[in-house]
Amino acid sequence: MPDDLKKKYFTKIGASYQISDDVKKRVEFKEHNLLRDAYPTACDMIVCRNVVIYFTDDAKEEIYIKFNQALKKTGFYLSAARSRL
Repeated sequence: MPDDLKKKYFTKIGASYQISDDVKKRVEFKEHNLLRDAYPTACDMIVCRNVVIYFTDDAKEEIYIKFNQALKKTGFYLSAARSRL
């Protein structure tokens, strides 16, 4: 990640980085049952880490369809294992 983006959106803590409070204020974090709960609409981004692997193939297909329907046409879906900046 470029240094200018790190400085703009993150706070350096020791050897790691933490997302800035300004970004946190703009993001909605909530618990969601991927199979039972209604999905929001017009999402800019959905981040789903390390959970879909525990579902059956049929459930995964249902979840991915719902993710696609929940996103704006210009939205992003991110699914990633833990990464380092």
